[in-house]
Amino acid sequence: MNRGEGSVNGNRRWVAGLALLGLVGSLLAVGAPPGGGVDGEADATARYSACVGPALESLDFADIIGSFAEDAVNCLAHYGVTKGRTATSYDPDAPVLRWQMALFMARAAGPAGIVLPPASDQGFSDIGRFFEEARDAINQMAELEIMLGEGRGRFGPNTAVSRAEMARILEAFLKRAEVGAGGEDVSEVAPDDDVFDDVDNVTRGEYQAIRLMFEMGVTLGTSRNRYTPRGSVTRAQMAVFITRTLAHTVARPTGLTLQADQGTVTLGESVELVASVRGRRQTPVPDELVDVFFAADPGEAFNSNGSCNTREVEA
Repeated sequence: MNRGEGSVNGNRRWVAGLALLGLVGSLLAVGAPPGGGVDGEADATARYSACVGPALESLDFADIIGSFAEDAVNCLAHYGVTKGRTATSYDPDAPVLRWQMALFMARAAGPAGIVLPPASDQGFSDIGRFFEEARDAINQMAELEIMLGEGRGRFGPNTAVSRAEMARILEAFLKRAEVGAGGEDVSEVAPDDDVFDDVDNVTRGEYQAIRLMFEMGVTLGTSRNRYTPRGSVTRAQMAVFITRTLAHTVARPTGLTLQADQGTVTLGESVELVASVRGRRQTPVPDELVDVFFAADPGEAFNSNGSCNTREVEA
């Protein structure tokens, strides 16, 4: 049982926001994910998303509208992970620097169920000129071993994050995070071998992380057989990677969301739905009542504005 999630079977029931429910009937049906892994494919992807409902509302960053990362950037802004370069721009093509990555990870920690320790000096001599939140994030990420220093008392805050390092950071983050409904425990995932042809010269830790993040659907290659481990990560790519990571955790958006297990849609079968009720800061709301209904034709169950069409549903 994961905090803030639950399942229901039946026509209409009032259920607590912490209960896990599966809705039966004709609304829609989803098959179970495949039981066996396939080499070269991501077989441990998250079945639910952290980026639904309110988390997809546009924050009016003009330079990400229509891009592949638009939903991911808006989602991170919803969780407070990013605030953009300005009120109206995100700068999606800029590389992610290590001090920025530490800040992103520290801000994502709360929604993912990670309790940050009080910030304490980890001995880095090259972070003194940064603002307090950034210094604290660097020290906290180092203490949790989510991010490591570059040696000799240096963090390397202005070094661009490579794709290999990004994978290692996200693996370490998931090891600390609380696994959410439909997510996978990174410690129990068995990754495929030899997915990419260009990762022979990375460190052992990076090699393991690249394979794990691919298997969990967090990171993809730059082509079918290449990962480009020493390529830098842009802010747009970072947003996509982090949102896919959050999907494996307890992170869910503010308000009420209801998600169906991802899979093959068929008719005449049952489907499991997961409900989440969260407060303003994405904290679970206990004992919240959720009204669940079904309709013979789901296309008639809702009005154009998303509200329930009570004339077409059965109570």
